[in-house]
Amino acid sequence: GLYAWYADPGYQVIWAREGAGASVSIEQSPEGRRRLRTNNGFAEGGEGGAWSQIRQGLLPTLLRPDARRVLVLGVGSGITAAGAVAGLPAASFDAVELLPEIRAALSFFERAN
Repeated sequence: GLYAWYADPGYQVIWAREGAGASVSIEQSPEGRRRLRTNNGFAEGGEGGAWSQIRQGLLPTLLRPDARRVLVLGVGSGITAAGAVAGLPAASFDAVELLPEIRAALSFFERAN
């Protein structure tokens, strides 16, 4: 493999996948919070920062509260997109994740979404 998978102290790697686009892992804290990591270095976000990510998703809805069709590009854990959905409940959403390795990891964040 490309990486020796590691997790921050106290966390454990519960899933990992290497692909052409990225190497992706899911880490879990002792409390059960999950986060997404790409290329064994960059933490994409996760349940520990959910409130912050939800607020990020809500921000564009304040600028266009009348939006009826929304494209979310780069879904990641899906938590930020969930904020946008909450802010525009009547809108139609298309969500696109370009990296199949991250798309495969989305189900690990179902409870956060």
